[in-house]
Amino acid sequence: MNTASSRGRPLFVSCFALLIASSCASRSSRLHAETLLDDLPPALERSWIAPELWGNRLQDWRIANGRLECIQGAANKPLRTVHLLSHRLGETKGSCELSVRAGLIDAQASTSRGAAVGFLLGAGGPDVDIRAAALVHHSRGPGAGLFVGVDATLEAFVRDNEKITAARARPEGALPRRGWRVVHTDSVEGNDVGGKILDGDLGTIWHTEWKARKPRHPHEVQIDMGRETELGGVALIPRRDNIAGRIERYEIYVSNSRESWGEPAARGKLAGKSTVDKVWFTGPKRGRFVRLVALSAIQNRPSTTLAELWGLAPGAKPRSTEQQPEKTRRSNPLALRNLDLSLSLTPKGDRYEIDFVAVNHATKKEIAKLTTTVDANRLLGNVALVSHPGSGNKIGRFWFRDFEHGGSKLVKVEGQHAGPILSAQHTLSRGVLKMTAQLMPIGKSDPQVVELQKRVDGKWSSVAKAPVIVPGWTATFRVANWNAKETTSYRLVYGKHEFPGVVRADPVDKPVIAVAGFTGNHNTQRGVEGRRFDWKTGVWFPHEDLTAHVAQQRPDVLFFSGDQVYEGASPTGVDRANLHLDYLYKWYLWCWAYRDLTREIPSIIIPDDHDVYQGNLWGEGGRKTDKDDRGGYVYPAEFVKMVERTQTHNLPDPFDPTPVSQGIGVYYTGMTYGRISFAVIEDRKFKSGCNGRVPPSGSRRADHITDPDFDVRLADVDGVQLLGQRQLDFLRAWAQDWRGADMKLVVSQTVFGGLATHHGGGLQYLRADLDSNGWPQTGRRKALHEMRRGFAFHLAGDQHLATLARHGLDTWDDAGWSFAVPSVANFYPRKWYPKVPGKNREPGAPEYTGQHHDGLGNFLTIFAASNPGEKTGFEPAALHDRMPGYGVVRFDKRTRKIGVECWPRYADPSKPEHRQYPGWPRTVDQLDNYPRKAVAWLPTLKFSNVEDPVVQIVDESTKDIVYTLRIHGSKFQPKVFRAGRYTIRAGREGATKTLRGGVESADKAGATTIEIKL
Repeated sequence: MNTASSRGRPLFVSCFALLIASSCASRSSRLHAETLLDDLPPALERSWIAPELWGNRLQDWRIANGRLECIQGAANKPLRTVHLLSHRLGETKGSCELSVRAGLIDAQASTSRGAAVGFLLGAGGPDVDIRAAALVHHSRGPGAGLFVGVDATLEAFVRDNEKITAARARPEGALPRRGWRVVHTDSVEGNDVGGKILDGDLGTIWHTEWKARKPRHPHEVQIDMGRETELGGVALIPRRDNIAGRIERYEIYVSNSRESWGEPAARGKLAGKSTVDKVWFTGPKRGRFVRLVALSAIQNRPSTTLAELWGLAPGAKPRSTEQQPEKTRRSNPLALRNLDLSLSLTPKGDRYEIDFVAVNHATKKEIAKLTTTVDANRLLGNVALVSHPGSGNKIGRFWFRDFEHGGSKLVKVEGQHAGPILSAQHTLSRGVLKMTAQLMPIGKSDPQVVELQKRVDGKWSSVAKAPVIVPGWTATFRVANWNAKETTSYRLVYGKHEFPGVVRADPVDKPVIAVAGFTGNHNTQRGVEGRRFDWKTGVWFPHEDLTAHVAQQRPDVLFFSGDQVYEGASPTGVDRANLHLDYLYKWYLWCWAYRDLTREIPSIIIPDDHDVYQGNLWGEGGRKTDKDDRGGYVYPAEFVKMVERTQTHNLPDPFDPTPVSQGIGVYYTGMTYGRISFAVIEDRKFKSGCNGRVPPSGSRRADHITDPDFDVRLADVDGVQLLGQRQLDFLRAWAQDWRGADMKLVVSQTVFGGLATHHGGGLQYLRADLDSNGWPQTGRRKALHEMRRGFAFHLAGDQHLATLARHGLDTWDDAGWSFAVPSVANFYPRKWYPKVPGKNREPGAPEYTGQHHDGLGNFLTIFAASNPGEKTGFEPAALHDRMPGYGVVRFDKRTRKIGVECWPRYADPSKPEHRQYPGWPRTVDQLDNYPRKAVAWLPTLKFSNVEDPVVQIVDESTKDIVYTLRIHGSKFQPKVFRAGRYTIRAGREGATKTLRGGVESADKAGATTIEIKL
């Protein structure tokens, strides 16, 4: 990829005040410095920065006014970073120099003392992929790096973000806690008795039980201070990462006896914010013991959480309700208007010396400097620019320009540039190429057209041009009459930049076609903002282990069933004020992680609920709704349409493009590739909402049935939809269409059954989940009926649990097979373990296998489930012990067998000791997807001049097509499911010729034979 913004020019100019010009020039030449953020046109405005730079978050940065600006406007937020992608600090024992011009955007305003600007060093550490390390912006925890800079008081500093001390967690006026211990809690999750509120670590919390049980309020904690102590009040520091469990109403007691507490020293109500709550008593209280009682929590949650509890000295109480007086060092925002910041790293034995200086750009006067040494192992990883807003109501937002970096310690990184074209996805079906180029958010003054070129006979030629569509910043190509017989190199050209890839030849002659399936692309163990976070083990993005293992499987098609994006804590929470850019920030992570696969492998990508920022989705034909379970879309239609543009516009043309409500488009479609016929369906968009339709079922949630005595047949309300009639019509037409296809596969968001009995972190038992496609039962029957007419296998995801099942409509095993793949990364575990053992299990199979009714009464035969249970022994355990991975389905066109594989994420396919999940692999016959027991038989069909013709059976009494199939070989015995007369049709590419009508069924197979010549 060309990167015109990166210039290898020896122009590094040090801003150290005492260095002479000749010294700077000499050092510049030696370090081969490169400059970014220079020569930016004043009129250029965009959210994307440059190919070599990644901003956290996307919406917090912009190019404007000839510079890079941090526009994060919220106080008390983690520092914001822009990471260098072209280089990082490596193992080489060498020097490094960084410099940048920077300044305060709001220099005329009063600014928090905590506002700061500078460099982040060693982010992520040596072993973290540069893409994962590029997300580091949190202020503490392993891998968070060293923050070197200057704050608003003009003090230079080095902050070790990997460490958090009690002093940082200790509010002003707090008493020492030596000898303090928690002696009682009414409830606690895990083994800790509540002592985490005294450990000085804001990243650890007391949390009442929430997995196995959820006791209600009140909750309490009692503390022994070791001796009688005089308190003026207490300081409560809430959990920072999540509002859940934050205390609302409270009482606080102080006493010398745990048996007699007396009246509360204080009672009241907290606002539930993330800031420190100081609760002052009406007068000093003496005692040895402190008791905090939480009477309620914010949003009426049942749990209580707390990060820290401190006692406050009586003399620390402010004389008024105003904030306490500021420290002697006051902010000086005018001095931060325009700075030259320089940093150098010089090896000193097994350590490095850090020299940092801040100089007033206009006067060239030094305003802050420091020199210190650190261990060499702390200077391994990413380099970033930092803008830190500070705390309170006064924030600092900084701008940057002329960012120069150089030195032998900076190791060049290839291939991880971000933009302007970040990724490409395509499909090829029946000679039509569809491709989407995904761009970063370019500006209005940037070029607005992308060109698709292909390489033929060693030369590049233009194929098509497409405009960039905003919002979403995609360019979509549709090229008819593409030469599908040859593998062709392509490149997407945008200005001076290129994105290369390959369109493979349609593998029509390849005997086995492999489809890799994915779901649930969660990026982090938990939200990375507002708490201590381990960047080295808690970031699962960019999933490079998984993508490397998938590449070894040599898939022909990639299928992503949904939740490519999670709106919350993956890695950051929802920013509703910047909804489009918030989605794109997370979608870009998916593109960045999978682009080396999607740039050359056809990709079917369909969005699910979290992709459109909903916890669940009952689309109700696209209508607007205020609550997801009522049916419809919560967020604006323009947002939904943007999401679908980014994820689905590379799919073949929709079967019926008529939009649904609010002008939201559709993408359900057919695709034929490698002689496999795919049906892509939208099992969420037309589905009816359950709230207000299903009778109350004993649960607080409209979509959950918990009452064991509830008659689940009542949930199958007349008129509710699953796929909707439009998609049922599509499936019926698709099942008959065998042009260029030997086998059929349906792909969708999830499977047609309630294939999870236990949900959530504590794996609580749930009788039925109406978010599953087991509901509505009548809609499920209709969908499976249409699918089995084409002997189609079903591949899906969504459940966070891999299952392999055969479905039933009127009894067990009369419909097709489904495979729900495991999540890429699973934050919400599920389990299939019914209370009643399955019937007719295979010998030695677990009790949860065999014939079951799901919670909605549907027939299911379970052959495998990746239930969480034993520890895997692979780290990080929080990832691998929840059974993540992917699926592979292999269609053998020679035998018409379907191989089903379910791979753990840690498993290296090249290592024999790394096995698939228990119950896999398994082989299914194509005919097993219509295993309904025959009632009667038609004559054996024997074709004399054609192999593998298409055969269709029509019931003359109903005019209904019973099924359509490309048979294997030249001989076929049709089964039927009622005695009567039938029409038999056949053809080479479609069942276009009526062979015989009025054919009478027989009670036994093989009674007669019909010789056929097409």
